Amino acid sequence: MIKDFKDIKMVVTDLDGTLLLGDKTISDNTKEVIAKLKEEGILFGIATARPIRSVKNFLPFLEYDFAIYHNGAVITCDDELIDGYGIENPLDIVNKLRSALPGCNICMEANDMMYSSFKSEEIWPGFEYVATTDFHEVKDFVGDKVIVEAGSKKELAQIEAVLPDDLYAVLSENQVVMIMNKKATKLNAIRLVAKKYGISINDVLAFGDDYNDIEMLKGCGTGVAVGNALDEVKQAADYVALSNEEDGEALWIKQHCLDK
Repeated sequence: MIKDFKDIKMVVTDLDGTLLLGDKTISDNTKEVIAKLKEEGILFGIATARPIRSVKNFLPFLEYDFAIYHNGAVITCDDELIDGYGIENPLDIVNKLRSALPGCNICMEANDMMYSSFKSEEIWPGFEYVATTDFHEVKDFVGDKVIVEAGSKKELAQIEAVLPDDLYAVLSENQVVMIMNKKATKLNAIRLVAKKYGISINDVLAFGDDYNDIEMLKGCGTGVAVGNALDEVKQAADYVALSNEEDGEALWIKQHCLDK
């Protein structure tokens, strides 16, 4: 935990439920705070489960120095790809899941495109995808992540039981389970970005609200949960801000980092 917030050199935030309002926009106040961070020489970046196209196409108003997509599978600095941790032979994983969970709905992200066995727009309205029945399209790809429609910890356990040792699964928004390379975590990606810029992880401030934010909130110098975060996330954080609908992140940064 950073005790003197003037030491913060990098801010990283989750998007949905954290930085973004419920209507997937950000307030003018938040935009001003992000701009002020830049003026102060503090790096600002995002760490999201979203793919690149989802951020670029749906959130064009966002400005950031670095971005962590797919929870760490894809990492960019100044929009330049610097690293990634993908899933080798993703078709094998899909086949194992379909055998273990007959009839389950599955989709996969690869090469910044979604391939889906079901109408995934019911979960992600407006997201383009390639409809598939057997995922033969991805047999030569390295996958960014595999997603299974599932909303319980019991289903999560069933999925984990068929995964190889180099992959992990995490429940997100009590709606889907995301399967990724074990190296593809928000915290690992943050460490890589911090190293690139010569910044200690102790000088990083992180914000989040969901299960997949817990590790980065605990691993960064200071972790802040927004007021609408899950209870487990709040317990993992050093501080709890107001909710995303109350501009909790922006107000916390302004109060602790900018109003000196």
